[in-house]
Amino acid sequence: MEFIFSLTSIYGMNGEQKYQEGIDDNIFCYARRSDNVAQIVAEGQAGFTITDLVEAISVAKSGYDVALSFPKEGVTYGVSCVGILKAGNNINNSKKFYKWMKSKEYQTSLKEHEIPYIPVDHIYNYENPYFDFSKVQLLDTKYSWKVATKYNYIDNMKVYTIKD
Repeated sequence: MEFIFSLTSIYGMNGEQKYQEGIDDNIFCYARRSDNVAQIVAEGQAGFTITDLVEAISVAKSGYDVALSFPKEGVTYGVSCVGILKAGNNINNSKKFYKWMKSKEYQTSLKEHEIPYIPVDHIYNYENPYFDFSKVQLLDTKYSWKVATKYNYIDNMKVYTIKD
């Protein structure tokens, strides 16, 4: 979905559809699921793929000669969130967990275990050996906009992804 959100943020709703129609002739295969599409490129079965960051970096970490790139126009992004329910049973422990997730200790453990992420607040320096995230233009989109329009975009994608 972030691919669609990115195109729409850059080109608008009609421009996004025209962009996809323009590249359709160059598409060999549309994946019905995104599992392991980066692996297909890594094994030389395809020249490129559009996939999520976690899968792409996982393939790069495995030693395959692949390059990660992002559109120069920019990309939207999803933010992982944590919430605490007011009526929860363990509010104090929940607050401690939330505080820990924002801590340098947690951020450092992500880096040490090479778990791909882009820190939103840039409190901690994070360098990834597989891609220089400082060169990625991040496009801000409101989460409420994504939620409100998600199913409309899924319906539009069916036109492009279901082929004979």
